[in-house]
Amino acid sequence: MLFWNKEEKNPIHKEWIQIRYNETELYIRLYGRLDRSLRNTLRNTLNPLLKHTIINEICLQMIDVYLLETNTAVALVTFIKDAEQYNVHVDIQGVSPTVKKVFEGLGVEELLNQ
Repeated sequence: MLFWNKEEKNPIHKEWIQIRYNETELYIRLYGRLDRSLRNTLRNTLNPLLKHTIINEICLQMIDVYLLETNTAVALVTFIKDAEQYNVHVDIQGVSPTVKKVFEGLGVEELLNQ
């Protein structure tokens, strides 16, 4: 009898974020699968960006996110709210239906319409 091991091979997460910047703005594009394993990585990647005093706006695009796990979404919501404490505006330019649904489930869909 053959058994198929359905364990996913998940290499180092390189293909989930793109960051660009200029003098005053930071552009972050999240895409693909943002599962539970990325929660801490997302936090550790994004939070240090808030400490740059030059940046006063972050443009966040999530139109190509096809999976957003709830714990990772909470880390993202925390990042958006932490940005306010640093007087950094997060402009969310696009969200996929998946992101919208998860944010609605968390009761924070108003963050998508700022």
